[in-house]
Amino acid sequence: MRSNRTRLAQHQPPSFPRRRRGASASILLTLISAVAAETMAGTDRCAAIDVTASAPATRPVPVTSSELVATELVKVAGQSDAKTRREAATTILRTRTAEGVKSLAALLATENNGAAKLAVCEAVVLVKPQAPEFVPALQQLLGSEVVDLRKAAAAALETYTDPKVIAHLDAYRREQQWSLTQAHLKKLMDALYEETTDETKRIAWLGEWLKSELAIERFKALDIIHEALRRKGTKPTAEVLEVIRGMGRDSDEIVRQKVVMVVRDLGLLEDVPLVRAMLKQEDAPAVREEIYKALGKLADPDSIDDCVAGLHDTSEYVAAAAADALGRLCERGKGRASLKLSIVVEAIGARIRQPITAPQLRVDLFEAMSDIADPKFGSILVGSLQPADPEAAIRQAAVRGLGRIGDRAYLRLIIDTLGTDANAGVREVAAEALGALGDQPNLLDILRSRMDLKNESSAAVQSRAWEAYQQVFQRLQPADQEVALASWPGTDAKELGRRVELLTKLETQTGTRAADARRLAQVRDQLGDALFASNQIEEAAAAWTRATVVLPAVQLADHSRIVTKMMDGCLKNAAPDPVITLAGKARIPEIRRLIAGRLLEYLQQLSREDRQAAAALLDKLTQAVPDRFGSEWSARFEALRLAPPDGASSGSPSGGISPPATPTTPGNR
Repeated sequence: MRSNRTRLAQHQPPSFPRRRRGASASILLTLISAVAAETMAGTDRCAAIDVTASAPATRPVPVTSSELVATELVKVAGQSDAKTRREAATTILRTRTAEGVKSLAALLATENNGAAKLAVCEAVVLVKPQAPEFVPALQQLLGSEVVDLRKAAAAALETYTDPKVIAHLDAYRREQQWSLTQAHLKKLMDALYEETTDETKRIAWLGEWLKSELAIERFKALDIIHEALRRKGTKPTAEVLEVIRGMGRDSDEIVRQKVVMVVRDLGLLEDVPLVRAMLKQEDAPAVREEIYKALGKLADPDSIDDCVAGLHDTSEYVAAAAADALGRLCERGKGRASLKLSIVVEAIGARIRQPITAPQLRVDLFEAMSDIADPKFGSILVGSLQPADPEAAIRQAAVRGLGRIGDRAYLRLIIDTLGTDANAGVREVAAEALGALGDQPNLLDILRSRMDLKNESSAAVQSRAWEAYQQVFQRLQPADQEVALASWPGTDAKELGRRVELLTKLETQTGTRAADARRLAQVRDQLGDALFASNQIEEAAAAWTRATVVLPAVQLADHSRIVTKMMDGCLKNAAPDPVITLAGKARIPEIRRLIAGRLLEYLQQLSREDRQAAAALLDKLTQAVPDRFGSEWSARFEALRLAPPDGASSGSPSGGISPPATPTTPGNR
């Protein structure tokens, strides 16, 4: 980082008060060794305290420099206030001992304890020790995010007279001034742009800044354009875009990089030749990396050859971006690169076998193989799991790729990974792969075990396992599906919910052909039961109604059973509206009579408890079934209006039937 200067000062170590020595010194030395063990390494112990000796009670014992350093270091590194820390650090430096310098230098180089570092910096300013041991750590602190610590380190380095330290500090201050100037200029440009309400003037500002001689102004203009594009989808005007497209050879690296980002996020295929042309003349690795990312996102198959060449870029980070782009360009199922797919597969396979030092390149190569999912990658992906690759990101990409390849020969390996991998992200992808590949009933038990908190601590893995369970379930034969459904008895809300979810998807999956009618009615019937058990009365009634719709009229027994179940469930839970709706749709005479009899019975009971509610429900029935099931039934229903009160309530709404807290189980199941 940077440095500071100081003057040499010749000071004699002060005389310190004498105190009685004893076991306390041993305790302090032990504490210091724990706080800053490296500061004591190699320290001369010739003046060590004999903790077993007992001095005459009448004569004080001198304190050694080692003991003093140990005592004061506890104050610096401990929970003292700022003044105490500073005074303790100053006392240590004034011992003029190598031990004191080493202890504070080690503390200054630790990762945390900013308060202690601040105290050491302040002590250096006061004592001006000129100790070279402090310089590396002080220069490192010039880059601290804590402003006070950064300033204190600069002040400490200012006390040094070493020309190298002075030069380093001067360079730091020049760079700091330029950084502050840049930040201030960006802030002013932002304010000017935001406060300008006239769009014509805004565009004029952007045009002027894009052509500025200052790279920072050109960059900031591009940044304003890019942020508007990303956050609001606001595209630059044709005039501004024309200027941007002409900046591909800008003299400043960060400007060229930003040009590529703007063009990338505009997403126009017509800009692909421009980006490819920039690649051919670009020397800066950071810009080439951004170019490959853009080529991947713009998704033009003509870029494949450039990206294959990019796998061998001198910068492995650039090569990683090229690999990522190939994964996007040749992703399985997208059909963009069928003619060049074999070239891409061969190139990626060859690159993964060559020496790689940057972990990012290896990860992106595996991610590309996972995206492309060509069967030729199978052996490479398997090899990264056996033995387990130390990098979780590699294992994750490998498992995902094996699932996407679609070869059930990999099922056993994926199952083992799901059950044994220590990384939750890898297990999650393994569950997803099983969902993509699995079609056997035994996989349901495996996936279900990962939904159990006793076996799986990760909520994400549990959720993914449930998604995979549903996928496998839908591929099973009807008989196997029935066995699986029976394993979700609905004893608690979660199991009921999962049973409902399985049946809902199964209803969608089951065809509506005549040959499937009985199966579909059975699924809807079971769905109604599950919804009713979870206290979703109206939804259950709708499912039961859908079940009757697909049943042929000749299956009268099934009709009657489902209708009776629905009416019992709704009416016993004071939810008559679905029954009224069903009455309006019923066409089979036997079913109409069944509904009429049950509704009449319900209305008679309701009339005794709440005549107004009974009258209102009778009106609803008349609207839904204008003939009220024929003259005989109509007369019986109408008689309810004329019947005198039967000693029950006066008919106020408050005397009506209150629904129970939980649904009453319907009869005739």
